[in-house]
Amino acid sequence: MLCPYLANFFWGFSAFSGQYYFAMGYAASLMLGWTILLIWAYNNPLERRFVALLTLIVITGLILTEITLVLAGTVSLIKIIPTLAIQIVLAYLFITGYLYSNQVTKNAGD
Repeated sequence: MLCPYLANFFWGFSAFSGQYYFAMGYAASLMLGWTILLIWAYNNPLERRFVALLTLIVITGLILTEITLVLAGTVSLIKIIPTLAIQIVLAYLFITGYLYSNQVTKNAGD
């Protein structure tokens, strides 16, 4: 996000204005905070399993943003497929992890 070379390589972006760096700086800060939140949740996964659902909201937002950019013609679909595939796998893992943790918690209470 903060490296224009990689943005150009992955998505074909070539216009890097001050507005781009402003938006990417905000996004990078939020992603760093979310990463720390995930590490915190990892340390006590059953009690903090709700973080998985919150993370699904973030992943869904990323997917919707990418679809919007493809539909607007800003980015080609072929450039989005790798990140979209990763996001779909992550969404699946967070959903199954959340459901499994609920089952484990329920069985422990029985």
